[in-house]
Amino acid sequence: MWITKFFETVKRLFAGKIFRSKEIKKEPWTSRAEGIRRENEAVKLLKKRGYKIIERNFRAYKGEIDIIAKHKGAYVFVEVRYRSSTFAGAPVESVRKAKQLKIIKTALVYIKNHRLQDKDIRFDIVALSPQGAEVFENAFIVKNKRFFV
Repeated sequence: MWITKFFETVKRLFAGKIFRSKEIKKEPWTSRAEGIRRENEAVKLLKKRGYKIIERNFRAYKGEIDIIAKHKGAYVFVEVRYRSSTFAGAPVESVRKAKQLKIIKTALVYIKNHRLQDKDIRFDIVALSPQGAEVFENAFIVKNKRFFV
């Protein structure tokens, strides 16, 4: 069959070039490693501003919260965003409604598990870029209180 011959030819032509997973793993600069570096940067910034870090990379169902902290008596759920340039927009602009909803739902799991329904909460964004770092307190709010009933 022609399709089998085609794939055999492709394998012979690209043997050891594209299909090797070892070459991909050699890259020292992965997006996960970059994410960890940026989260560490954000933690240092938040600590300088008086935040007490409670937990990092909390995962529940299909969501993750980068940093959970306490600041001025409120529990703060922090999303860390980095942009190497502003060509695609500022880092804070990348947290759209769908991502906000995912963060809120994940925070709800944390709130229920730790019995924090009666505590003050807020959602902050740490925006990192080559120009500097910025903390946006109350970056988004929950308008519908049904989430926390």
